[in-house]
Amino acid sequence: GLRLFLYRFFSLAGSVIGTFLLLWGPFCFYGDDEEGGCYAGLVQIVKRLFPFSRGIFEDKVANIWCSLHVIFKVRNKVEDDMMPKLSTILTAILLLPVCINLMTKNKEKSIRRLGLAMSISAFSFYLAGYQVHEKGIIFPLAPLSILWFNNPILIAWLQVFG
Repeated sequence: GLRLFLYRFFSLAGSVIGTFLLLWGPFCFYGDDEEGGCYAGLVQIVKRLFPFSRGIFEDKVANIWCSLHVIFKVRNKVEDDMMPKLSTILTAILLLPVCINLMTKNKEKSIRRLGLAMSISAFSFYLAGYQVHEKGIIFPLAPLSILWFNNPILIAWLQVFG
């Protein structure tokens, strides 16, 4: 009942908080006090995880932005500070169909459905994400290996194409 729920909830919360502290703690603990200490160390990590200052066209990969730039000249028509917002919105729009599909009840639960959902989600981030690296194609291709036995020819071609 309620006791089991609370036990599981606080166990999960404790493990998430503990993992967060374990991973981010050293950057805070060993931060240079002259440069802002803990806060400066954490801000530096966030800036490296989300390199918005470098611009969307830093890495030339075959995503929506580089393809669209050939026709629409995105760099000339959209402000630099608007691109992260636009990228986030487009990624969310691309994720919406798979999220709706997964949230719909009375659907079959299968490995095939899970593999497709994970792959489509990763493709959404790869195609519309900000600062996508060439190696980012590995993320959508990895879940496709789950589907190898269902359709080996399609999966092989998608991996070659990637």
